[in-house]
Amino acid sequence: MAALALTTGLVALLSSCGGGGGGLSSESASQVLSNAVAAARDSGSFHFVDKEGSGSQSVVLTGDTGTVTAQEISTTAAGRLAVSLVDGFAFLQAGAATLESFLGLSTTVATRMSGKWVSVTKGEKGYTRIVQSLAPHAEFDAYIPQIGLSVGKQTTLHRIAVLPVSGTAPAKDSTTGLPAVATLFVSLRAPYLPVGGVVSGNDIHGRRQSEEVVFTKWGEQPHLSAPPGAVSLASLTG
Repeated sequence: MAALALTTGLVALLSSCGGGGGGLSSESASQVLSNAVAAARDSGSFHFVDKEGSGSQSVVLTGDTGTVTAQEISTTAAGRLAVSLVDGFAFLQAGAATLESFLGLSTTVATRMSGKWVSVTKGEKGYTRIVQSLAPHAEFDAYIPQIGLSVGKQTTLHRIAVLPVSGTAPAKDSTTGLPAVATLFVSLRAPYLPVGGVVSGNDIHGRRQSEEVVFTKWGEQPHLSAPPGAVSLASLTG
């Protein structure tokens, strides 16, 4: 994960290559994007490192998406939050406030379980939210440009030749009246999978905000085991 050196910023890792775009060189922005999205959907899972903000305000999210097994770890200056899906069970490791609001634990129990793993079964509070957050679309779709598409010049990202496709970001990533811009970097090598993405724009106070991601290990299902010592939610709420 650290080898991705994502903290240096995607822009710093891009270098102009010039030349054509391989098999994508004659295609329109919408065609390039369509190829990338289709390839991503077909792959079904991927590893990612996502960074938002900078300094003490930064949030780094790493994960392996999937619908059978998956995991994500969010790291901020305030602490760590981790979720995983293994053998139909969802697992959550978080601070007391999150456990209390997310799983409905009492303040006393949430404080006792802070930083410890809680297992959640289908039908229990929090299960669906955890599973949905780990699905591939939850991370990937935020970087798919929507309208006003354009293709940039061929460049490289992490030594992979890519074509950047830019356009208006999904509505949830834009503030009212201030649409953000999403750029997806598409590999020039078939099957034209996304290599990374950037969403940038201004918040309602005019401050520049950005989020960036690097995608790897497309189609590789993570091999995970249940966290040792996890305590069932039922035993904490019964």
